[in-house]
Parts: sequence; structure tokens; C-alpha cells
Amino acid sequence: MLAAILLAATLPPTQTAQVDLSRNAPILGGASRCWDVTDTYLESLSPEENFGGASTLLGGPGHTILIKFGDLNRMLGRVRVVKASLHLTPLNPDEPKLRAISRVLVPWGEGPLKPISSLIKPVDPKAKLDVPNLASTWRVRRGGMNLGWQQAGAMGNGDAEKIGGTSAVHSGGEYVIEGLGSTVQAMLDHWYDNHGFELNFDNGVEFFSSQAQSSRPRLVIETEALPAATGPDLSVTLIARTPEQPKADPKPYPAEGEEVTYTATVKNVGDAPAGSFSTEWRAEERGGAKIDVTKALGPGEETTVTLKRSFHLTKDDHRMQPLGLLITPSGKDADPTNNYLEIDQNARPITVRAKPGTENAIQAELRTWNDSISPMSRYSFAPDGSKERVRVQRFQFDSPTVDPLVDAVVGFQADAPEAFLGDIGNNLGLPNLGYGSEYGVDINPGIGGGGDTRYDGTLNSRLPLDYSPSFNLTVDTSALEANGLLSMTHVGTLNAFLNQRNFAGNDPYSKVPKTVLLKATDLAGHPVANTSISFYPLDNQGKMAATPNFSVKTSADGTTLLPSKGAFGAFTNADGTVSPALIAQIDANGVATRDVLKAWQAMDTYYRGNVAVAFMNLRFDTPSAPLDYSVNLAKDRFVADSLSTPADKLAPLVDGDPNTEVTLGSSEKDWIEIDLGRDRSIGEIALVLKDKQTPFWPSFEIHAYSTGQRPEEGAVWTQEPKWAWTAANRSTHDQGHLVVAYRGQVQRVRYIRILAKSKGEARLSEVRVVPIKISQ
Repeated sequence: MLAAILLAATLPPTQTAQVDLSRNAPILGGASRCWDVTDTYLESLSPEENFGGASTLLGGPGHTILIKFGDLNRMLGRVRVVKASLHLTPLNPDEPKLRAISRVLVPWGEGPLKPISSLIKPVDPKAKLDVPNLASTWRVRRGGMNLGWQQAGAMGNGDAEKIGGTSAVHSGGEYVIEGLGSTVQAMLDHWYDNHGFELNFDNGVEFFSSQAQSSRPRLVIETEALPAATGPDLSVTLIARTPEQPKADPKPYPAEGEEVTYTATVKNVGDAPAGSFSTEWRAEERGGAKIDVTKALGPGEETTVTLKRSFHLTKDDHRMQPLGLLITPSGKDADPTNNYLEIDQNARPITVRAKPGTENAIQAELRTWNDSISPMSRYSFAPDGSKERVRVQRFQFDSPTVDPLVDAVVGFQADAPEAFLGDIGNNLGLPNLGYGSEYGVDINPGIGGGGDTRYDGTLNSRLPLDYSPSFNLTVDTSALEANGLLSMTHVGTLNAFLNQRNFAGNDPYSKVPKTVLLKATDLAGHPVANTSISFYPLDNQGKMAATPNFSVKTSADGTTLLPSKGAFGAFTNADGTVSPALIAQIDANGVATRDVLKAWQAMDTYYRGNVAVAFMNLRFDTPSAPLDYSVNLAKDRFVADSLSTPADKLAPLVDGDPNTEVTLGSSEKDWIEIDLGRDRSIGEIALVLKDKQTPFWPSFEIHAYSTGQRPEEGAVWTQEPKWAWTAANRSTHDQGHLVVAYRGQVQRVRYIRILAKSKGEARLSEVRVVPIKISQ
């Protein structure tokens, strides 16, 4: 809800704001992201096939396009929708002929992504297609739940309702459908009935989908702030179950077929008395009988509604049994968004410790976890995300007692609601991904504080992922988009231990491959050959131990096998416990350099399909020869740049004084160059900045070339794809100044050129060039 809070705080009642929603796009300047955008198409000639993982949407005769923008409440907050338009990007210039745009009336599912491994497997054309759980096809709207469309292709009156007063125009490369304001307002006010749009075309069309790398469907909304809600406000604040099993019980769920009672709490959270209301339980997306409740509730008063059902555990998927209560007040109701609450009957129960009056905010954040974060945290091994869900069993407003009936106690603070999302997984017993962060902050962390959130489905599962920034052609061309949600490790753990409610401690680390095949390289990608690497565990305070667990020696190509020390492979300590991280250190040519190997990285390779052997990389900033730090070859040398700056203005870069600095060009391909005077054998180039707050180019390359060569003929000394990460993780300090050294293969060069690969403000104090040590 953070984005919505910020929007409401910055938007005066008389001023409008425009919000542009597309999958994974930042909103409000990047304070949050639009995660929950799903789309697919239905095809009559393939009535059993789901197309939700496709990068395009096909429309026309025999086709239906479905698009949903979920979680509107989090992104918009309490606003009035002035107008809204849907923007699609066609793949061909033909004019789309829209027959109708409709509001979908029933739930449907996008279905899983399709990793590259599924596309290269041979397909038996005679084999019966199994519709993935919750996915939609021409024939069914919910695979695995036995729920069909009223009419195939979502053509029934109960499937979708035509939206009137719309218009469409094909302009500027986009196909724009206007006139959706009132429909989006209804979707915002009644999120539980927001099932998106249906598009039908008279001619064959093709648009980019939300799975495309660019030009994704966009919902552009103009909003106007509303005053604070006043008056009666009935809200469903909790659905709890009895009996509940202790999580440590050998059978932690109620017995199969056992009768259980669900108790929903209805509370008047408004500031005026509320009258009667009706209730309707919705189980497995089917509505039930409506029952009138005549009891009036004053402000702060509450009542309960119960439902008895037989318990059933869907062991392979905890998304399949939604259960919710809808209330319909007979009179004025200040906020309709809290009139429905839904849980999954197999979800993990938690207690939330908070202040009274925060129930609605908590349930809204938990809905984000269940409906947006969990399904959109998708990977090759989890193409439809986490199959686990979480529900509140009780609120704790009093003393912090231990509750054996819940899987976790999670704190909630109204002024930091999104911190609650990260704490849910951390408190469920998932691996601590921040362990060892002092030695290496993760480059694509999730809401749990670390790990990797890149979608790896476009990459061969046997290829290792780099966990430090590098220019890797194979990885770069695979478009590994980071979702920033639940990490691979956390999704893998939740799915692997789906029915083991009391998993904690070392349990998840059983998914560490017993064998690790390691490749060690320098920063430029050259093998670190025939070199000893020592692996140090971290102690209970996350500090590097004094003695290593083991040491290995690399081969001529930089590879080595790590020994399996016990139940957790190479991560097993001498006492049999697990070390969540190992510090790998090389002492070579007088310089000690380190990289971090984290157990969760090995777990990710396991979940990606490498059960027996983990293929992993480490990168060391190690020199290939002894260095002479008594000499700075750049001192007082000639400096030039792409802006033709006078030499005296650039001289501070080589004056030996880190307190002076130079402002560099801010455009991509700007450069600075140092002439060493003659060809010299160098082993290190170091950049010195005034302090850690000093800006520098986000990415750049360092080129080195010799006398008689042109700049484009020189070799790339090193590539820096993510300066911010490197400055935070591989820097040292010299009298308060930030120093980042780049070491590599010894080269004999005269000119050193630092070339920007992205635009950005840059200031630099010193460039130091260290030669190799000449033997006497």
C-alpha cells in the first residue's frame, strides 16, 4: 500500500495525476512496481492449450484476448478515476477491427510461463494436454478446479459484459481503447470482482503481451484524490479456523474430511453506526446463499459469521481452495474495498502482532503477498510462482505470547507496511539470505533481503548464474529480468516443503547439491589457473572464521571440485552444522582477494535441475604477477578527455592528491585517457573517489592500448557493468577516500582509456596505475 499512501499524500483534491501501469514497471518514481498484470488468449482450434506464457496475444475470429491489471488498490489508493485507456502495441501495421471490449465477470488464470527447457522437449501430438492449475483455455477458465466458461471462449453472458461508450484509435504505433474510466473505477472499488478485460476482434491481430521484453500492454489512468472516508464502514477483518493443528504436529493439518469451522469477523471500522448487512460465502470461486444479519454495529463493534466445511488438503498446490466472505451493507458504507476477505483453506496460518485498527491494512498487504507477489515470483522450476499461501489466524494486540498453532508471528507497523511483506517469509523459517551480506550484497535481491529474483527460464539450466556484475554475452542475451519479489531460494523452499509446516533451521539446506564444480576467473573472465583457494565459514555473528574449512587448487582452466563435507555438501562445518556462506580467499602475488559462495546460490542450482552437481562461478580481483605499489605510473602524466577539456583542468586526476577532483562528461561514450609516456607493464588500475557518496558512471570499460595502436585496437582491461554494486562490495578506503582497484592479466600498454557505457554524473579524484614488480 506504500505507493497508494504516497499518491494520496502528494495529490491535492483538485489536482489530477496520471498513472501508467504495465507489468514490472515502476510507479511513483520507483517507490514500488506494478507486478500484477496478467494476460493470455484463448484459441478455438486449440481448446485445451493455455497460451499465458506467450510473448504475443492473438486475436480475431476463434480467438479471445484476456488482460487483467490486478492490485489496483495498492497502486492507486483511494481515488476517483477520471478516465482510463488501454494501450496495446500491434506487431503488424494492419488496422485492428475491435468488435467489443468487455469486463470479465469470473476469475480466470494466465497460466505458467514457458521456460526454454519446455520448448525443446519433444511433444507427442497424440498426448492429452493437461491444463495447468488455475490456467485458462478456450474450454476451461480454471484448470485443476473443474471450472468451465459458461460458453467456450468466454462467450457467455455470465463470462463477460460488454463495456459501452468506448472508442479505439490506432496511432503512434499503439492501439488505444478509450472510455474505460467507469469500469476501472468499479474494478478499484470492488477488487474481488476485478477479473480484467476481454477483447474480441473481427480480423486477425497480434499484440505484444506482458511477457514481451518491451511494448507491454499498458493501462493509463487519470485520477483525482478523494477526501477521507467518513461514516459507517463495515469490514471483514479476519477469517480464522478451528480446530487448528500445532505446526510441530506430525500431521500439522486437520485430518482429511474432518469438519472444521471458519469464523469470519465483521467489524464497523467507521465513525458512525452501521445497520444490517447480508453475507455470502464464496468457496472454490462458487457463490453461496445470501444470509441477512440484522445486528447493528456501532463504531469499533464487531460480530462473527461462521461456516462449517470438510477439510481437504491439496498436497501439491495450496492455491486451489479459496474461501471468502462477501458482505453487502444495506445502507451507507464508506469503503467498499474491505467488504470481502479471502483465504486459501490450505494456507499457512500466522499471527500478526500489531496495534488495534490496523486489521484492514494488514489484510491488504497479505492480499498483495498472496495475489501478486507469490504468483509473480516465477522461475524456470516454478513457472507459476509459489504454490504456498498465507493467512492470518489471529491478531495479537496484547502480550507477545507464543502460539503453537501458527507458523510464524509477524510484526506490522502502519508506517512501514511493505516491510511486513519481507518479514512474512523470513519468519516462516525460510533461509536467511542476508547472512554474509557484509562480504557481498546481492545484485538482484528479493523482498526477503537478498537472493536472486531474475527469471532464468530463458537460460539453459546447466549454465551457472553470475552473482556479481559481469558482462556475460550468454546471460545478457537471455534477458534475465529481475522481479524483485520472492527470490528463487524462497520460492523453491516454499514449494519443496509445501506440506511441512514446521520446516525451519537446516531443513531447506537439504537441497544443496553434494558436489560443487567451481570455475574461478579474474574480473576480465580469464581463468585463475593452478591457484589455491581457501574457504572460510562465517561464525554466529556473520564474521569470517580464523581458519578455513578446506582449501582446493584450481586446474589450468580455473576449475575445481569442492569436497562434500557432509549432509550439506561443501557448506558442512566440522561439527556437522551448515555454514550459510563461505568466504573464498586467494593469496597470490602478495594480494589477498575474496569472493563469497552462499549456500542459497547452490540451492538455486538444485531447484533449477542440477540436483547432483552445482555449476558455480567465482570472480577474483587477483593480479597475475607481483605488483609494485611504491610506483604510480599515472602520476603527473598527460590526461585528455572526450570533451577536449584543457589539460590543466584534468591534471588533478594524476596529481597524487585525492582531495582534488574532476567532473567528467555525463554522456554515454564519454571518456578520459591517460598517456603513460611509453609502453609499461601494468597489473592494476585503481580509481579513487572523494567518498562513497561521489557519483560515477553506472557502467564503463577500461581499455588499454600500446604505442602505434588506435584506441579501437586496444584490449579491454576490464568491464564494469554495475559501479554501484562494485563500489559497495569491492572497495577499500584510503584516508576516507573510496578506492576501487581493477586487476588482471599483465599487459604492456601506454594509453589507458576509461569509457562510459551509460550516461550519468561522474566525478573522479585520482587514477592510479600500478606496474608489475621487476625481479632484481
